[in-house]
Amino acid sequence: MIELFGAEIGMSWLGLAVLAVGAVVIGVIGQLIGEVKTSFEWLPDAVAAFVGGFVASEMLGDLSKIGPEWEGMFFVPALVGAIVLAVVVDLLVRMVTGGTVTHRGHPA
Repeated sequence: MIELFGAEIGMSWLGLAVLAVGAVVIGVIGQLIGEVKTSFEWLPDAVAAFVGGFVASEMLGDLSKIGPEWEGMFFVPALVGAIVLAVVVDLLVRMVTGGTVTHRGHPA
C-alpha cells in the first residue's frame, strides 16, 4: 500500500511501475497506428493511459475489483480504463495536429 498526500491507495510501487510500463506500451502502439504529425505523440497517450488505468483500477468502487489482481492493481479495469482514455486523447491530439488514424495512400 502506498500513502500519497494523506490518502492510502491499494496499489504497491511495483503495481504502479507495471502500470507505467503498460501505459508507455499503449502510447507507443498509438504512435504506430495511422499518420502522426509529431514524433512525441505517444507521450500524451501514455500519460492518459496511466491516468485511465489508475483511476479505473483504484477509484471505481466495485467495478474496480473485476478480474485478476496483482500488487493491488486489478488488470481488467486498468486495461480498459487505460485504453479508453488513451484513445480519446489520441483522437484529440490528432485532431489538433492534423494527423489521421488511418494511412492514406500516396498518389503515384
